[in-house]
Formats: sequence, C-alpha cells, structure tokens
Amino acid sequence: MRKMTKKMMCYVWSLFFLASCGQTDLSLVPEESLITPEVLWTKQDSTKMRQCIAQQLEELAITVNEGELLAGKINREERFLLKSSAEYTYDIIVMGDCELYARGVTYNELYNKIGKIAGIGTTYTGLRYDDGTIVGKPELAFVAGDLTGDRASSSAWNNVNQILNQLNNKGIFVFANVGNHDWEPRQWDDGSYGYTYEGHQSNIRSIVGVLNIYISAIRAVLYNGRAAYFSNLDSPLYMSKSSISWWNMNINMATAAPVYGFTYKGVDYVVAPRFLFDPEGDVTFSSFFGYGPARFSKGLCESYLSERSRKVNANKRIYIQHYPYNCSDTWWNDYYSGRSASTLRSNYISAMKSANVSAIFSGHNHSWSQNALSTFTDYTSGYTGNAGGPACFLMVRVSSTRGVVYVKSFNTNMF
Repeated sequence: MRKMTKKMMCYVWSLFFLASCGQTDLSLVPEESLITPEVLWTKQDSTKMRQCIAQQLEELAITVNEGELLAGKINREERFLLKSSAEYTYDIIVMGDCELYARGVTYNELYNKIGKIAGIGTTYTGLRYDDGTIVGKPELAFVAGDLTGDRASSSAWNNVNQILNQLNNKGIFVFANVGNHDWEPRQWDDGSYGYTYEGHQSNIRSIVGVLNIYISAIRAVLYNGRAAYFSNLDSPLYMSKSSISWWNMNINMATAAPVYGFTYKGVDYVVAPRFLFDPEGDVTFSSFFGYGPARFSKGLCESYLSERSRKVNANKRIYIQHYPYNCSDTWWNDYYSGRSASTLRSNYISAMKSANVSAIFSGHNHSWSQNALSTFTDYTSGYTGNAGGPACFLMVRVSSTRGVVYVKSFNTNMF
C-alpha cells in the first residue's frame, strides 16, 4: 500500500473531525472552518521556502565573513599610541531616524541632506556655532536606528548604505544599528503578531543591512589609512537560526539584533540596537502563520556590554541605542520577563554605571533633548529624515580624558 503523505493525513483528519460533528458534506462547510494548523502547513510552498532560506543564509554568511576579515585587518594594524598625559579631542556626528521611504522621505531628499552633512569641514568650511566658533570636520558619525521604513527590501538597505557612504567618502566613518522601524515587533498596532515567516526574513535582511554599513565604514577606514586610531574592534555580534523540518512540522527560526563596539582615540563606543534589553525572538508554530505570539528570551546587549567593559578598560565609554531613556513605557516594554518599565530603567542605569558609560546617544523621539541620569547624560538627536524640512543632528566634541565636552543641536538649514 502507498505510504500516506502528510497532506493526505491532514485531509483524513479533517474528514474525521467533520464526521464526529455530524457533518460529512464538505460543500456545506465554510472554507475557513477547514483551516487548521496542519492544513496551513501543507499549503506552504516548501520548495520556495527552502530556496529563500538557503539564499538568505548564503548572503548572511558571505557578509559576516567579509566583516570579520576587515575587522581582523584593523585589529592587526599598528596602534596609535595614546600618551597617558595627553588629551585627544575630536568631533562626531549623531543622527537619529533617517527613515528612508517612511513619512514621505525619498531617496533624493535624504541623499542630498546626508551629502550636506558629509561636506562639513570640506565643502562647508565657514559654518559656525551660535557662539561664533567654527564647526570642525567630524571624524565619526553614528545613526541611532530607524534607517528605513522598508526594512524587508534588500534594495532599500542598499540605498541606505549608498546614502550614508557619502560620509565615508569624505573621511567621516559612519556606523549604525537598527531601530523599531528596522526590526520586527512582538505585535503590531492592529493586534496582529510579528515574527511570522516573512517577519523572520525581514529581520535577517536588517542584520545584513547593518553589517554592510559596518563593512563600508571599515573599508573606508583602511582606504584612508586611519586604522591605527581604532582598537578593540568587534565585528557585529548577532544571532540567527533558520531551519524548517517539514515532516516533523518543526520550526527553528530565531533572531537577535546585532551589537558591536570599538575604541577610537581612547574612547570606547558600543553601537546597540533598539535598547539594552532587546530580546532574542523565536518563531513559534503559531507565530509562523501569524495567529499567535513568538517566544522571547534574553538578547545579546546586556551580556555584550558587561563583557566588553570587563575586557576593554576604557576611561570613557559612549553607548548608542535607538530608544532614549525618556521615551514612553510602550517602547520600554520587556518582551521576555514581564518586568515593568520602571524596573527596566533602573536596571538600565545600573548597567551603564557598571560599564563606566559616560554618555548615551539615542534617536526615536524626533526631537533634540538631554537628560542627566546618575553618572551620565542621555542625549537624543533630532529627526534626520524629516521630509520637507531640514535634517537635524547633533555635533559632539569628544575628549579621551573628559568624554563628551559639549553637544550642539544642528540642522542643514544652518549651512
């Protein structure tokens, strides 16, 4: 006798269920009442899914390998030796929420805005702060999340990289990580669940997108002969699992957003995703089809920050993440432990103090603010995308001995 396939088994199971309810005429049964998890499973195009997963894994592996090779080259370079008695000062830029293709932000508009910012100190040499002092050329730039409103698209991430690469081309090395617009939520505003099969694919594209921005920056560092000023450079740490067993109806898909760090001229930088408590999200059978929640556990950022502070003895450390301390409790919702937002904030302050963090830079709120917290200050950048308006960002003077010397809000209307 021919072996019964899983699809046949599901069909028989459905007939048995209907018969037990006294209903055997399938033409009288609404189609949606026949949709069971098993039937949903058999309707998937398993061949196409396997091909998509294999393609994504290959792209991720190639990108990760390139990032690790470049990081290795940086770390093998002869170091710029800081004199213990000397102070090294330089400027950095912090941008929040480029949001390409969201809220009316177009490629051309964002390209032109970032092009202006990239020209600080070269094309635009006469810029002055309100107090009359000259604006110098920055050496680093950071984007504190929300890079694109079309995170599921590889071409959107490529376009973001092209736009930001204008900074690298001018010798301003730009680093970035994901915000809430770049990562799958636990649940959408309409009540539907995240971390479906499509949501998992989207997260992988975001990981690859962040890695490519990192790779572009490191290439520019090497090309411009600036590797000696970097040390303790980590390639982005992330988590990704992508496998499906069709016969066992088993799903093994999970992602955790990337985090990485480096030291530049004596100041240590940690580039984090949405916030310190960003979790690992495991796709469950129900969330795969979008009718139930995913499963969440502790992510990478807490342990990474703790481990980095133990290994890298930096006098000053700057932490970049997407959510500011003062954003609403909704955004500070903890996916995995049920801790309140107030508890998370308290734990956040403790973690930053333990890691010797002297300043935090964030985005998300679309407005400039600063918030003194314990032994450090949380600075929030304005809205860089800002369709139809100027690109807002922060100009920051950094010192190897004092940390953040000053922070000034700036925008492209001031050019």
